[in-house]
Amino acid sequence: MRKIFVLAALAVLPVLAGASENEAVKDTCYWKFPGSSALKYTQSFYSDNWYKGGFNNQSLLVQLSQDADYAKDRITVDNRLEARLGYYTTKNDAGDTEFKTNDDLLRLTSKFGMQAAKSWYYSAQVQAYTQFMNVFENQVLKSKFFAPVYATAAIGMDYKPVLDDGRLALSVMLAPVAYDCRYVSDETLGSNYGIEPGRKFRQAIGSSAEANWKWNIWKELTWTGKAQFFSDYANNEVNIENTLDYAFTKFLAIQLFFHWRLDDSVEPDSKLGYNQLKEFLTLNLTFSW
Repeated sequence: MRKIFVLAALAVLPVLAGASENEAVKDTCYWKFPGSSALKYTQSFYSDNWYKGGFNNQSLLVQLSQDADYAKDRITVDNRLEARLGYYTTKNDAGDTEFKTNDDLLRLTSKFGMQAAKSWYYSAQVQAYTQFMNVFENQVLKSKFFAPVYATAAIGMDYKPVLDDGRLALSVMLAPVAYDCRYVSDETLGSNYGIEPGRKFRQAIGSSAEANWKWNIWKELTWTGKAQFFSDYANNEVNIENTLDYAFTKFLAIQLFFHWRLDDSVEPDSKLGYNQLKEFLTLNLTFSW
């Protein structure tokens, strides 16, 4: 894993190498640091005689994203740190209240680009993500911090056009050469993530494609999405994340999040096969900078 984080650091070096001491202060104007945070809370109540049954529950989800983007002449560097952690209450077989995670993500992405044509860039990207907390199913450990870690490194071309008068920011990266690895700090968990039993590490070389977009459809409505595909020509992994935000005020919004994932390197589910789904509909307190 050290190699992945070293590659992320190296993505910034081409920018720094060409800057003299006198230029260092001047170049700060080429950096932008946008970010956002959100707090989401849901409370549900069921009377004892509710005709469908059910139990009272509460959920809390915190989200944070921070960007560090550089653009000067033909050079761009895009960095993003994302963190999400959420809990909800549930009842176990004994009737006791328990806390379980409903979302858990720590993801770092870094991309270096050099302009080749009007909307095309030679690009190199590294990405790594894991989770914060331990997750149990039927009192059996399913996952934890650094188990698993997914990491990728890709080299290719990035298409970044200006669309809809600048209201649609789009990036489509096509990488004919991509490296993908998975790591678990506990080898007993490896089989849950396509790693051979008794091993901690799995790696593959293949091709990848990734699209990221943010579309301000109108003043109150924003559609943000990410689509990722990787294939080592034996197995395929697909992730598609869609988020719709409708802002009532500057700090209050309703959000719909939907994530579809396909991974045919793991054992298929009896009902959904290789498909995995996650969805949230929440009322948010938000703050952006």
